Amino acid sequence: MENISFVDTNFLTYNPLNETNILDYFSTSPFYDSSSNNEVLKMQSQYTGNKINQQVENLRGVYFILDFKNQENTLFIIRKSENVNQNLTLNLNFYYVIHGHIYEAPSDSFLYTVRSTEIFFKLNKLLDLEDLDFDPLALEETKSDQQIEDSKFGIIRDIFEVFHRKK
Repeated sequence: MENISFVDTNFLTYNPLNETNILDYFSTSPFYDSSSNNEVLKMQSQYTGNKINQQVENLRGVYFILDFKNQENTLFIIRKSENVNQNLTLNLNFYYVIHGHIYEAPSDSFLYTVRSTEIFFKLNKLLDLEDLDFDPLALEETKSDQQIEDSKFGIIRDIFEVFHRKK
């Protein structure tokens, strides 16, 4: 679902997003798990008016919680977590709501794959440069030693930048 986005224009027409209704809005998306603790508590407390956000983190199972919001109410980050036991909570996924559009954050494996691919592409480019520069039959080098070193340095610098890029 990493390439899917969702927007509910009917909800947004009548309800500007804020920290009190963002999880209700999120529950209309395909990213929402209707078997989550949020849904169970919503059904149990629909007539009592109890706040479910305070209780949801204490139950064992999967839940969604608002992790961050900006002051303008244009960016919200929702975290999907699972309480395995009292001492262990796993973060399963993150979702971004930007101007009413909901996106799934890329997974760690997706980010590692993209970065590894970039690194291997740069290394392959470096190896291709080595192959082009070496001609055993030529009496003279076609490029000066300085030009070869400069191009190698540029590629190695690119690899270093890709490797040290933050998530």
